[in-house]
Amino acid sequence: MSEYHNIVDLKELLKGNWFCSMDCTRINSTLQKLLLGEAENLSDSSLEIIRMKQGRTDVDSVSHLDIRWRLISGRVTSPESRMLLSQALAIFHDCFDPVVDKNQRRKSQRQEVILIQQNN
Repeated sequence: MSEYHNIVDLKELLKGNWFCSMDCTRINSTLQKLLLGEAENLSDSSLEIIRMKQGRTDVDSVSHLDIRWRLISGRVTSPESRMLLSQALAIFHDCFDPVVDKNQRRKSQRQEVILIQQNN
């Protein structure tokens, strides 16, 4: 990955926001806008996938669904994003096995993983 980003000879991390290319700058800018924005409607193509998975043939029943998505980050915190991250953590606890650290051969607590991501 470092070869793609033209940082093969990087000796230390640079300070501040720096990006190796205009593409990376654009991606960062787009992600920052998404973090600050409101929830967005799911695309028609995504709604179509949901409709097919549910086996519904009634297009109106799916088109009236209010399904939205939102990019959230532990670094950009608000009461609402903390609540959403907490709900996501509950889903992880219910649906997934613990993360196994291959180096230490032990199971990490999922909450630790989420908290590390929030504190970085």
